[in-house]
Amino acid sequence: MERTYSKKRVFISFDKSFLISRIENRNQVKIQIVNQENQEKYETEWNSNDAPTSLINDIIMAYPRIKEHLPIVEITSQYIQYKRRIVYGAYLLSSGHIVKQYVPIIDLIKQLSLIMKRKDSFAISDGEHVYNPSYNEIVMLFEI
Repeated sequence: MERTYSKKRVFISFDKSFLISRIENRNQVKIQIVNQENQEKYETEWNSNDAPTSLINDIIMAYPRIKEHLPIVEITSQYIQYKRRIVYGAYLLSSGHIVKQYVPIIDLIKQLSLIMKRKDSFAISDGEHVYNPSYNEIVMLFEI
């Protein structure tokens, strides 16, 4: 009997080496990581559902080498059919701050790509505070 999932979020490492899925079923969660180069699969057991802020910690605990491939970008919207919905993004910084940007996530990915090529820092604001993270302080870009 196949399990039905209530929610699945999909991520990819910025260098496209790893495809990561976070699967929620009722009040349990499982992390699946697939190495895109050799199709090796790493999977956690079903665990009780933690707070969403622990997502990056869950991924790193499941596969510690993922730290070498940060940041991670959420691509869930590519797997779900939205009717002309613009998907905005947010940055998760290594300090734990979440900085929401009401800009399409595709634009944030392009911006981050340029910043990473320059190995630079940049100013971002959540409307209340201004942050000046370096390119390597961006841990995740996720959809809001």
